[in-house]
Amino acid sequence: MRPWRFRLVIIAALLFVLGWGLVFASGYGGDSTGGSELVWRVGGLMVYASVPTLLIAGLLWLATALRSGGRHSPSG
Repeated sequence: MRPWRFRLVIIAALLFVLGWGLVFASGYGGDSTGGSELVWRVGGLMVYASVPTLLIAGLLWLATALRSGGRHSPSG
């Protein structure tokens, strides 16, 4: 895996984990009151942003795999 695709996967994982951490730490929503809505919204956006980031990394990996698969000559 190329370094920039690996970085995209790492970024997606960090966005997901840190986003959920912010959502839980905010104490906003559900039965709790007095939490920070801004922290909750930023955390939610980070979680949502992790999904397309991971999909882009997967699509780039797939495109590279298909492109390199066409270059090899069949043996036999």
